[in-house]
Amino acid sequence: MAGEAIRQVTRSMDYSIRHLLIKTALVLKGSDPVELVTALKPAKLADDVDSLWYDFTIVAYQNDRWRKHCVGQVRSGPDKDHKPEQAQAYQRRVHFDSWYNALRKRGLNYGKQFRRLRDITASTLQHEAAALIQDDLSFHADYYALHPILIDNGLQLFSVAATQGIIYQMTRLCVPTAIEALYVNVNRDLTTLNALSRTTGGTMTGNSILSSGSNVILSMQGVQFTSFQSTELANSDALLASQLQWKPDIDLLPVEVQLPKGEKNVTFGQLVAKLFCGHIAEAYWKTRSSVPASEHLQRYLAWIERQYRRIQDKDPDLLPEMKEPIVHKLVMLERYQDQLLEDAQQGEQYTKSLLVVHGIADRILSSIHNILEGRINPLELLLRDDGLKRLYEDVTIFPGWNTFFTLLGHSNPTLRVLEIGAGTGGSTSIALKALTTPNGCRLYSTYTFTDISPGFLPKAKARFQSYSGIDYKVLDISRDPEAQGFELGCYDLIIASNVLHATPRISQALRNVRRLIAPGGRLLIMELCNVVPVFEFIMGVLPGWWIGEEEARKEKPTMPPQEWHNALLNAGFTGAELVRYDNEVPYQMTATMLSRPQTVHSSSHRTKIGLLYRSSVTQWGRILERELSIRGYEVYWHTLHQTPYRESQVISLLDLEGPFFEDLSSDEFSLFQTYLSKLTGGHILWVTKSLQMACEDPRFALVLGTARTIRQEMGHDMSTLEIDNLNSGAEKFVIEILEKLRTQKENRSKKPDYEFALQDGTVHVGRYAWSFLKQHAAAATKTLGPRVVDIDTHGVLETLTWALGDTVPQQMGEEDVEVDIKYVGLNFRVRVLPSMPHLYDCQVLTK
Repeated sequence: MAGEAIRQVTRSMDYSIRHLLIKTALVLKGSDPVELVTALKPAKLADDVDSLWYDFTIVAYQNDRWRKHCVGQVRSGPDKDHKPEQAQAYQRRVHFDSWYNALRKRGLNYGKQFRRLRDITASTLQHEAAALIQDDLSFHADYYALHPILIDNGLQLFSVAATQGIIYQMTRLCVPTAIEALYVNVNRDLTTLNALSRTTGGTMTGNSILSSGSNVILSMQGVQFTSFQSTELANSDALLASQLQWKPDIDLLPVEVQLPKGEKNVTFGQLVAKLFCGHIAEAYWKTRSSVPASEHLQRYLAWIERQYRRIQDKDPDLLPEMKEPIVHKLVMLERYQDQLLEDAQQGEQYTKSLLVVHGIADRILSSIHNILEGRINPLELLLRDDGLKRLYEDVTIFPGWNTFFTLLGHSNPTLRVLEIGAGTGGSTSIALKALTTPNGCRLYSTYTFTDISPGFLPKAKARFQSYSGIDYKVLDISRDPEAQGFELGCYDLIIASNVLHATPRISQALRNVRRLIAPGGRLLIMELCNVVPVFEFIMGVLPGWWIGEEEARKEKPTMPPQEWHNALLNAGFTGAELVRYDNEVPYQMTATMLSRPQTVHSSSHRTKIGLLYRSSVTQWGRILERELSIRGYEVYWHTLHQTPYRESQVISLLDLEGPFFEDLSSDEFSLFQTYLSKLTGGHILWVTKSLQMACEDPRFALVLGTARTIRQEMGHDMSTLEIDNLNSGAEKFVIEILEKLRTQKENRSKKPDYEFALQDGTVHVGRYAWSFLKQHAAAATKTLGPRVVDIDTHGVLETLTWALGDTVPQQMGEEDVEVDIKYVGLNFRVRVLPSMPHLYDCQVLTK
């Protein structure tokens, strides 16, 4: 605006500005009206002599008041000679897309037109950066000497220079507040942009030059940025530390441990059985004169009559609670149900769930006559006040899901997850929480949220907006998924919660699921398997409940776990490897089942296994040999002096006789190198003592570095297995790991594991997890010591805090007195200056 004002006065396109001070930001919201006034006044050298400079002021009228936003001085043309910077590229390359994403996370959300920096590089020694600017025809418009986007790009590069191109060093949200000198030339073809900066206290200052050949297009000198951190950014900390964490390898864990049992509540199941016994009886009496308006409602009415007869006749297949004598009169039934609800309120754990079930069932009861005769839409009745959502989320229990997801995410932190029929997102919430670490790192690469109805997707996007890496798509699993745009065989985990029973043909749906799952992937199914007819009574009023007639599912679309097991086998899965009920049988509502795709291994991979020893075969080595032979392997013993069979797997038992690499002579090392060179196409599994989880003898740890170096330099597959106790069962785990190594070689879709630890009878794998540096620093400095005044957010007095100082705490002497300080008075210098870094260099003060 100042440049346009001087152009109108002097007719000059290029201009210079000095002593620019931005007092207040101008916030524009949508179409709110704003009036801007730019005022120019010649600057005086003396009373009767004007300068070439003009004083300018920019004010705005907004929200019924005037505000002064910017002041400075402007003149036409350059105020001095401006020399262009030599084009150069620094050592550190910065990807422009990653950098703009980092700026967005810190509050600077640049749109497509403003993302023009390319070929960004940064110095590793100084706070300097360089970049090219992507040109555009709009930059050469006649009414701009230099397009505002280009000026903004010059400011953007300061963020790279200040942090040396390292994203995690971008800990402050900084905005420009002053520029000492600025020169804008007429726009020509753009080439290079250079910036350098320095940080003092809470401020950042620097210079930036945009050049085109031998011409300077933009020069900014003494640009000052001030930190204005948001509360969220101020309270955050960069993930600067990583820590090795060991957890059980889910691939080598018994399936019953992968999905542990949840808490059972038999009392809840008994009360539900009694309650729905009364509901069915009441529904029977209320519908004696009803004439169903549609075919599915006829089936529903016939089902009520059959259930009532079973209760009346005390069918032996009914639960004991449903055989209790009930006076079949409506008044008595209502008293009976009221008494049950009163009893339920005495148990806090299941009161909420029981009230939800009763409340939704009561909606059906109170309108059942009108529903049957078509005067009330049952779906609208169930959806009212999120009735269906509460039914599935408040009543459904997910036994062991957290443990399963945590173990699976640890073993494979780049999981590709597909959820089928996610609906309202009840199971999605469980999965995403478990697949996200406490520090906010996700244990999946992509999470695909799908449902047959596109109406669920917008609500899901709003609900899970705080999670990243989620795709939202429409999927009808009863149809060909490839035709719907889904890649086959690429999902490591598929979740299907209460959805597969709602397909016309479960067999076809499972075959489509089998096509989507990756080799070695897992299928997690939760399905209704209730004996108490809760869902039949509530959902039977909907036509979709009777969808399974093609597969002889006439009374209800659900199936018992044994039928699911058979259906999974027929679809190419391993069947229901594990079934977990949410309550004791027969009071369960749902069953969670785990399955995997069937695989066929070639027998050629299970032939020769070489056992490598040093001087003598140990007793445990003989045990391992016997177990390998039982499993069908051909075992041969050999030493480093002998040549192993080509493409054979080798189990090294050298460390069983002592730490092999300790005091290794040059001849022995040469012998080891020669042995490795002869082992082509094979794999070495090196058995050693426990080191990383519990180290008793660090001399054995040399093998860890050796194996990592061999993998890096020679490309050999060399794995290590640390064993805490060579008992009679350890040999079985060695063979299981051997099988996993072979499977990893066949399936290269994920990074293989090379380091295993057998601890307390369970095989563990290690993963480096990102963590906040403050967590480790706090753990290391939980000692008494001198404190200093510090500030978390510059400019916000409320964030003043006491931090540990650098002074080393000293032991108290005999004549020292410890003072317990309750209050400390802070004078102006201590209290105010740290919050005003744009005025002074902020020094931490001690008291």
